[in-house]
Amino acid sequence: MDYFKELEKAFSDSISDSSKGIKKAAVLFSGGVDSSLVAKAIAEKIPDTLCFVVGLKNSKDVGFAEKAAMELKLNLKKIIIMESDVPAYIEKTSKVIGTADSLQLQIGVPEFIALEAVQKEGFKFVFSGQGADELFCGYHEFRKILGEKGFDGVEKEILKKLDEMPKRNLARENALYNHFGLVAKYPLMEKKFIEISLKIPAKEKILSENDLLRKRIFRKFAEKNGIFPEICNRKKTAIQYGSGLSNEIKKILKKSAK
Repeated sequence: MDYFKELEKAFSDSISDSSKGIKKAAVLFSGGVDSSLVAKAIAEKIPDTLCFVVGLKNSKDVGFAEKAAMELKLNLKKIIIMESDVPAYIEKTSKVIGTADSLQLQIGVPEFIALEAVQKEGFKFVFSGQGADELFCGYHEFRKILGEKGFDGVEKEILKKLDEMPKRNLARENALYNHFGLVAKYPLMEKKFIEISLKIPAKEKILSENDLLRKRIFRKFAEKNGIFPEICNRKKTAIQYGSGLSNEIKKILKKSAK
């Protein structure tokens, strides 16, 4: 089966459907393979596209995003956060998403900051690479499951991750997008793209329990679509770590709990 051909058609349709009628677009951007693929495709459809990256000074995401945006000729807006501003953002984010859960805040705070900047810049529609990690085994835990339960276990875990998305990720993101009056766009979560991605065997996505890179076929697909090898082969770094905010938020929450 020619998975690349089917993925190409599904991805092209997803980008066309999700960008239809939009004249101005924002993209949440880390310089990783997911956001780079989406950003490049959206910028080709919508010339007035601006990518947004959030992080502490010298954070990984800011550095990678700068390099990726330059290589892919994308417009980039950097939002550099001072440590002194983090407590206020924790409080604001917690109120919006309705929880003080540490992990939700570690992810939610950089999202809040990015969407706040998107709103200030006058954008309405926001694109992201949400869904690639669930569909293509991007998370570290897929390695453990492969070692314990084999590829059948991985296939079941992919479906489980997709089922959990509304509660685990989308509830938080919907609250944030609604707060800022923005519209989320997830091209990799369009029905056709999900259907084709689920047809691809797990062995094409993760090689072994020692596969530190994962998302193999997706990375190859991105490279075929003009994403540079250095970007395609960048290991996954979750937003809370790439932005540099994870430790800072945990430190502040620990102090406030005393």
